[in-house]
Amino acid sequence: MKVVTTEDLINIDKKTIEKIPSILLMENVASEIFYLLLKRHKKLLYKKTVYIFSSVGGNGGDGLAIARYLIKNNCNVKVYITGNLDRVNKDTYVNFNILKSM
Repeated sequence: MKVVTTEDLINIDKKTIEKIPSILLMENVASEIFYLLLKRHKKLLYKKTVYIFSSVGGNGGDGLAIARYLIKNNCNVKVYITGNLDRVNKDTYVNFNILKSM
């Protein structure tokens, strides 16, 4: 196992985004997490409300994309966004607008 510093992780992230668009990475993360949730908690997903708390930063877009997958699959979802929407990350904004239109 290799341990990386915060600075290392930031550099890895930058290099990855140079090769793969960040919006595509976000979509892939959301898809994988949705299917993992489905695999582990299928009964609960359809019986309970899923609460998603997302910020306006880049990681917040992952949460919004996951919410989209859940809604698309008929789960009851409540989404809360923290932060100033005037300062929203561009990919998070894309997911925010898609989610609003659903």
